[in-house]
Amino acid sequence: LSIGTVLFLRSRSTEPPPARHSQHSGGSALRFPGVLAVSLSFVFLGALFGSFEVVTVAFADEYDVRGWTGGLLGVYALASGISGLVLGALHLQIGLQRQLLWASLALAVATIPFPFISSPWLLALQCMLAGIAVSPVLISGFSLIERLVPNARMTEALIWTNTGLGVGIAIAAALSG
Repeated sequence: LSIGTVLFLRSRSTEPPPARHSQHSGGSALRFPGVLAVSLSFVFLGALFGSFEVVTVAFADEYDVRGWTGGLLGVYALASGISGLVLGALHLQIGLQRQLLWASLALAVATIPFPFISSPWLLALQCMLAGIAVSPVLISGFSLIERLVPNARMTEALIWTNTGLGVGIAIAAALSG
């Protein structure tokens, strides 16, 4: 992590040119078409994250498999990471809006079985499937934001999506707890 962070910070080749002060005026980044929709969809994605973590711990307690909790959460994260790497290696011809739509639909379908699972092995399999579906939503959402706003407004637009994730996590964790 430390080595990667230092290398990332030293890399200047992908850094956008500084924007003039005049490019920063004109209201919120939410005024750009699509930014609000992506940010709101990330609220729901955050809700999935927040509820998943709390409910996984509750599942482990209820079925007396507390030792599984970290593994279940790890399967979800590992599958998401692998999915992100695979998606990053592909050169999809479908537009980002459709990618986000289809990825969100796949994630929604992948999460339907969760309330009906009573076996830690089935939950691990379901965590893997849902984990595979998470990265495409995140990647296509953030990539779409990059296309929707000018570089001078990128930071604010990405903050809106990250705030959406945080709000969703907080609300869902509290409600599912």
